[in-house]
Amino acid sequence: MFERIIVYIAVVLMKGIALLPLKMVQGLGSGVGTLLFWANLKPAQITRINLTLCFPEKNKQELDALVKRSLQETAKTMLEFAVVWFREAKAVLALVRSVEGEELVENAVSQGRGILFLGPHHGNWEVAGLYLASRYRMASMYRPPKMKKLEQVITLARSRTGAELLPTTQRGVARLLSILKKGGTAGVLPDQVPSPNSAEFAPFFGQNAHTMTLVTKLAQRIRPKLIVVFALRLPEGQGYKLCFREAAEGVESDDLAVSLAAVNRSVENAVLEAVPQYQWEYKRFRRRLPGQKKLY
Repeated sequence: MFERIIVYIAVVLMKGIALLPLKMVQGLGSGVGTLLFWANLKPAQITRINLTLCFPEKNKQELDALVKRSLQETAKTMLEFAVVWFREAKAVLALVRSVEGEELVENAVSQGRGILFLGPHHGNWEVAGLYLASRYRMASMYRPPKMKKLEQVITLARSRTGAELLPTTQRGVARLLSILKKGGTAGVLPDQVPSPNSAEFAPFFGQNAHTMTLVTKLAQRIRPKLIVVFALRLPEGQGYKLCFREAAEGVESDDLAVSLAAVNRSVENAVLEAVPQYQWEYKRFRRRLPGQKKLY
């Protein structure tokens, strides 16, 4: 009952936010991010730890500015989810003002080749997912939230343009394999910390990060076309720029270490196009090598 009430309140709030102009939604997000920064709440602490590790060359003033901007961008993303989930899909897709690199997808489709999209937590990944599902027959892996009622809301929103949602289970992976073998299109979040038995450590911005081995296994076994995709936020509430990029060289390597490093390098290359828009408050380095102290 308590969970149902919480989800009901959240849905009502999100539906209200979805009615606002995008510029206003992002303005609210910027304000929330600023409050998180000055209050130095947990998201701000995690963001600072991650950015300090990944950009050690920045001085305190530069780091403070980046932490604040990152929190603002992250809060914008969270509030934008209301827009993506509760507006008509057509209205959300109209916010995609430009698309770069989609010829990578079109060429692979024309060859009848399976495509595996790598969609990092960068910009607004829900916008990227909606765009893909509106143009291609998509299957996407996802980790179900702990609240079952919330899962119903999210899956309904994500599947309304025809996307097939696959849980991160053996059955979900088997379905993913089948789709790619038949020349279909699918997507995964390559920077999500998976279960311990599904990952190995690999460098991410010079730090050891527990990295999923699924992308490597799929690349080695099926050889799909690997394409990085993300939707960057444009200034002043103008909308989004959809970006398709080649995955870094080496993902298809038979050497696990080389492949995992290339997977993370693919994410790094995307992040460097707009550093503040990456989800830096995520505990990317929560699993540590033996002997290393906990960070968070």
